[in-house]
Amino acid sequence: MRESSNMSNEVESLAKDSQAAAPGDSAAERWLELCLLLSFAFSGYFLNSLYMHRHGHSIVHFGSKEILSFGIFQEGISLALVWYLLSRRKLQWKDIGLRWSVRDLFSGTVVAAASYGAYWATYHLLIVIHNAYFSSLRFTAEQTAPYGRPPLISVLFCLLNPFFEELIVRAYLMTEVQALTGSWMLAAGISTVLQASYHIYLGWPVAISYAIGFLVFSIYYAHQRRVTPLILAHGFFDTYWIVLGLI
Repeated sequence: MRESSNMSNEVESLAKDSQAAAPGDSAAERWLELCLLLSFAFSGYFLNSLYMHRHGHSIVHFGSKEILSFGIFQEGISLALVWYLLSRRKLQWKDIGLRWSVRDLFSGTVVAAASYGAYWATYHLLIVIHNAYFSSLRFTAEQTAPYGRPPLISVLFCLLNPFFEELIVRAYLMTEVQALTGSWMLAAGISTVLQASYHIYLGWPVAISYAIGFLVFSIYYAHQRRVTPLILAHGFFDTYWIVLGLI
């Protein structure tokens, strides 16, 4: 009981800290900062996803060393921007949930399993609905670009990407939306929809299935205010795709 009470007090304290603003900051300015950050970090992924959904191939070759290098640079700059925005409010990474514990390995594994289970169940439910009512339409939007074996730099990208996505689209975004609106439910919804939006190149049914998996991540963060297990869970999935390409 004491441990549960301490955790509750910690979550409440972090929620209060997250609402601290730099001198002169208004709600409008914080919304503007958030929108600019998200536009810089994710607009390229979103626009390319739209293009792939419509034309069946990517604008760029995401498997190339040049694009992966650019992706690492962009994601690094995006994380630096988050650090700057946090520092303006005299906050640190730990204030949005980046804190390490051995238990995070277990929590991350459980979250990954729950997320994959939600994705799998939704995906197969949509297959049944598709076959029953929309069999004349394509279920997925397959990529036509032959990516082949990923280059070694993809390993570095694979290590950075879980931090990039979970710290920005989950921890920072949800913390800001909750601070500005008072609603963790709205924060979870916006985070989930945004993350699913740049996966529509796989087709709407798959993107919806991904969204349900991402929702598990958002619900976990809303309840626990810890992002480290989510970074580990995301890393499990990214590592799987890298290993799959190397086999």
